[in-house]
Amino acid sequence: MIKEKVILILSTILASVLTYLLSIRFHLGPFIASGLVGLISTKVLKKFSSPMYAASFASMSSSEVLPSVPSSGVAGLITGILYILTQKVFVGIGGKLGAIAFLSVLIISLFVSEVQFSQNLTYLEGLYLILGSSLGAVLTYSVSTRFKQNPVFSSSIVVLTAALISNISLRYDNLVAAITCGTYAGMSSEEVIGDLKRMFFIGGLAGIILFLSWPLFSGVGGKLGLIAFLAIFLCRLFSGMEDIEKEILKE
Repeated sequence: MIKEKVILILSTILASVLTYLLSIRFHLGPFIASGLVGLISTKVLKKFSSPMYAASFASMSSSEVLPSVPSSGVAGLITGILYILTQKVFVGIGGKLGAIAFLSVLIISLFVSEVQFSQNLTYLEGLYLILGSSLGAVLTYSVSTRFKQNPVFSSSIVVLTAALISNISLRYDNLVAAITCGTYAGMSSEEVIGDLKRMFFIGGLAGIILFLSWPLFSGVGGKLGLIAFLAIFLCRLFSGMEDIEKEILKE
């Protein structure tokens, strides 16, 4: 058991550093870097693909937030520790990995950097975010549930495809960010979501939260996953309230 935990933490450090190098040093950008690491992890270290994907989110941070390779390694280390501590909670809920990465980067930023803020987006850009997030959520959830693929693989392949298309033609990183945010929600299990319509709604809700929170924590890795996690939590909370109301009406 201890040996497995050590390997897990080493794998998250590796994933975080590799993502950082691909994103910052080789200028591939955070989406392609994280997507590649996620995809590779499902083929090489499938047992540890989830914590490795979480660590890749941490190193999606900008160079202002994580200024060096050692800082990305520490972020990976913290991500691995938090993953071990939270393995038995929020199982099957998309965005959990991102929430872990976000917390890891926040801890690091207290010592090595300052959290950045950006400008608000227009309402038209907000609409793109909502539609993009819904698309990413539905595509990822469909690949994962209908084609019985690993959730990490499902998210990675959608993120990579969106990022590569954007680099070739659109070059609209905001839309790629929204699609990526949606893919993290789409990593949820069928037991948590239930059907594709609810997934579409959750993706849209994540897009709304992304739009409203756009200026906050700019460049902090894991933010997109945290947003997906919040969207699912709010949806489940609302569904729970509906169930309670139905029970009351029955009585």
